[in-house]
Amino acid sequence: MSEREGLLDWFSTIGRAGRAEFIGCALVPGWIASMIGVVLFGAVGIGESVAAVLTALAAMGSTWVSAAATVRRLQDLDRPGWHIVFMGIPVYNFFLGCQLVFRRGTEGENRHGLDPLELPAPLSTRSTTRPSVTNTPKGS
Repeated sequence: MSEREGLLDWFSTIGRAGRAEFIGCALVPGWIASMIGVVLFGAVGIGESVAAVLTALAAMGSTWVSAAATVRRLQDLDRPGWHIVFMGIPVYNFFLGCQLVFRRGTEGENRHGLDPLELPAPLSTRSTTRPSVTNTPKGS
C-alpha cells in the first residue's frame, strides 16, 4: 500500500507491513477490545447480554485487524499471505512468529508492493517546519 489512508488500512490484506506496523496492529486492537470488555462489564453496568455482544464484536474486529497485519507482514517477507494458516501449527507457529517480529522484510520492491521502510511518511507525521534560510548578500 503505497498511500496510507489511516485506520481503514488496518483491515486490508493488500500490500506490506513493516515490523513496527505489524506489532502495533497485532497488539493495540486486542488491548482496545479488552478494555471495551472491562469497561462494559465493570464500570458502565449495562446488561450482561449487551456487554457480551459488544465485547464479542470488538474481539472479532481486533482478530481481523491482527490477521490482516499478519498477512501483510508475511507479504513483506515475500511469502504468500495464506501462510497465516501455519500459525495454527504448534512449535512452527513460534518459529514463524519470531520471523514476523524480528526478521527484516525484503529490501526494495517485491511482488506484494513497495518496501514499507522506503515509503514516504503519511502527511500527518511529516514535519511542518520549513528549513531555515539565511540571507547572504550577493557577491560576498
